[in-house]
Amino acid sequence: GIRRNGSSASGSQGEKYSDEEACQQNETELRLQYDKSPVEAVHVRRDGSCTVRWPSGIMAVSIEPTGRPGGGFRCLAMTEKGTVVASFDDLGSGTLNHVNGKTFLSVASSGQGLLMSPSGEVDEVFNVASASAPRVWESQSG
Repeated sequence: GIRRNGSSASGSQGEKYSDEEACQQNETELRLQYDKSPVEAVHVRRDGSCTVRWPSGIMAVSIEPTGRPGGGFRCLAMTEKGTVVASFDDLGSGTLNHVNGKTFLSVASSGQGLLMSPSGEVDEVFNVASASAPRVWESQSG
């Protein structure tokens, strides 16, 4: 299980907090830890950034501000073994990876991108801004 701020995730009367209620209880941040572990499972900061860790302590998700004017965040997701599975910035550039760690999808903020095979070969070049959306998306929409 997971506990909040080094205690149980319940109120003074023993009731459970929803995520929203827990954030309202502590106006600056929300911290959750795995039971019987020093590992911080979730840390949501007031600026909207957060980290999520696997029970092993390895980072699962990181959402951090880019520091650009107007805000924006970049996101990184990893497997429990530390393999990056997704990485995107606030401008829409990013990658998704196959389970073997090789790139599956790469897209630039312009909308241009590549779909790649598990062996690393380019299967398709596309542009999201045009009618040439990748076939993997087309097949899921219909």
